[in-house]
Amino acid sequence: MLSEGLAKLPSMFRLLIASRDEPDICTALSHLGADVRDTPMGDDSTSSDIELLFQRQLSSDIQQLVFLSGGLFIWASTTIRLTLWQLHN
Repeated sequence: MLSEGLAKLPSMFRLLIASRDEPDICTALSHLGADVRDTPMGDDSTSSDIELLFQRQLSSDIQQLVFLSGGLFIWASTTIRLTLWQLHN
């Protein structure tokens, strides 16, 4: 089990576990005497970080889609409509 292996590590090791507030994870970590910190999710700074992530990751995809369109606006328009339809359905 992970908690047993973590307890055997020298104290100089640090491990970051990111998770939802799940009872079984909290229980396992509490037995280790781990330093547990609750970080709020969904606040303004998190939302702006996620927006930046989307912008950076999707910019190369947008460039690829422009290339794939072959200069055809109908192709680009159809691709956008299909993508938005899939997001909303």
